[in-house]
Amino acid sequence: MKPSVLTLFVLLGISQSTITTFAWPSEKEKVQSAARDENMIDLNKATIEQLMSLKGVGKKIAERIIQYREKNLFQTVEEIKKVPGIGEKLFEQIRTRLKV
Repeated sequence: MKPSVLTLFVLLGISQSTITTFAWPSEKEKVQSAARDENMIDLNKATIEQLMSLKGVGKKIAERIIQYREKNLFQTVEEIKKVPGIGEKLFEQIRTRLKV
């Protein structure tokens, strides 16, 4: 007779309150996730046109981002604030579309 999962947790000293339920993502969630990924801009790979699609980022700032990454690959999204012309206000506007 095979022990139940709950029996195994009890034997291992894991309480029921620490057990969380895992659910596989639905098709709708997968589509939404893919759509979000398509809208994301990778700071280390983006073209000037992709960078300019960000609200508040024009050609000059996009060029500065590219110049910065040619010398220093972005390790974090927050690092974009080191680029001249990108302050806290602009960063807050675009941060949800950025990734590294």
